[in-house]
Amino acid sequence: MRAVRSTCLLAVACSLAPTAVFAHSEAASSSYDFVIVGGGLAGSVLANRLSASGQHSVLLLNVADAPPKAYSGPVMLTDEFIIHKNITADDGLRARIHQPGYMPMPHFSTALTGSSPARMLGGSSLVALSLYLRDHPEMLDSWGEGWSWEELRPYFHRAEGLQGSKTALAESDYGQNGPYTIQELPAYTHSLTHEFIRAARAEGLKWAPDLNTERGAGVGLTPTTQHADGSKVHAYDAYLAPALGRSNLVIMHGARADRLLIKDEKCHGVAFRRLADSSDHVVHARKEVILSSGYIYSPRLLFLSGIGSKQNLEAVGLKVVKDLPAVGRNLTAARFSPLAWRTAEPTLSQMMGEPISPAGTKADPKAFGSAVLEATARVRSAAGAHADPKSKRPDIVLSFMPLFYAPKSAPLQYSLQGEEWPLRTNAFSILATLGETKAQG
Repeated sequence: MRAVRSTCLLAVACSLAPTAVFAHSEAASSSYDFVIVGGGLAGSVLANRLSASGQHSVLLLNVADAPPKAYSGPVMLTDEFIIHKNITADDGLRARIHQPGYMPMPHFSTALTGSSPARMLGGSSLVALSLYLRDHPEMLDSWGEGWSWEELRPYFHRAEGLQGSKTALAESDYGQNGPYTIQELPAYTHSLTHEFIRAARAEGLKWAPDLNTERGAGVGLTPTTQHADGSKVHAYDAYLAPALGRSNLVIMHGARADRLLIKDEKCHGVAFRRLADSSDHVVHARKEVILSSGYIYSPRLLFLSGIGSKQNLEAVGLKVVKDLPAVGRNLTAARFSPLAWRTAEPTLSQMMGEPISPAGTKADPKAFGSAVLEATARVRSAAGAHADPKSKRPDIVLSFMPLFYAPKSAPLQYSLQGEEWPLRTNAFSILATLGETKAQG
């Protein structure tokens, strides 16, 4: 549990160099101090932090290699690149996703969510919208002992690298020297976004210059993890790339972890397959094995290792190491409803140029700096105030996008547009979140 908590903490905190120590075949050693399974957002942070002192040997196992440079571009381009130029194959996995207010999706392919390219080094940060909104301190305080806002705050600040004016640096609640770049202002803001903010203020919401510093009800531009030119910041560039020259860090890609080696209720190693030649290998950890393979592949590996529902394990002939019925169950996604309105003013769908926008439309280079979900308005509902009069955290959130968003089914993590190229629907969208989604499993 301590290892799991450390993984989560470092993932929350986050969020090219000289020659890399990459292993394309067997690991240089059969044992390391730390073995990290999964080089996504959490795995990238952990590989950097655990190898930083030079005192510990670290092996990072990952299925795919470093991301193409295209994944560091502006949000609109990178997300379209992911959807239309997916360079990895469907692994055949299916997930049942629960979303309050929608029917569960019992046979949803991981390939359709972008989880497939998310297996590259950097993981889900490659396909995010460059947004940076921390949980409300009250929510963090509810996590339990050791996880309060005041205890986590130094770790957030350690990860954050705010760039902005002297006023922003002096008054905003961010770290300023961390590897994850945060901009005082987004690289681009659509005129419709300013109209949304004006409308919210006209209804009585106060202006929040920064939504992570002003934590209560208000409306403001959504904080972004962008460079000044609008390109993305992701975990590979921020954490792994600077660590590639370390002799005590080995990154083995093309390695699929198939089983955790467990003895006397302690995980001491990993059995993995080298995909290039389908050969099987074992590596041992002198200190810890850290599983950071995401919401699909972490439970998959636990199940293959005999950790899961006793009934389900026995049904497929796997030895039961630990009966944990919740493994692989209760996947719950964000709870919001997309609402869209047509407009005569050109939205992002009409500003990208061919082939994303219709023929005859001109590209607006500045618009490529949009983080897409450009503004956020939030309030504390009357129902929430009645249920918990002492709480101040907002439970109704309206997120504004100067873009048509109409997913074909319940809202999915990586389905951005909801229509094929060229994007013909000229509309803006508001994602309405009512209440809070409780994580389970």
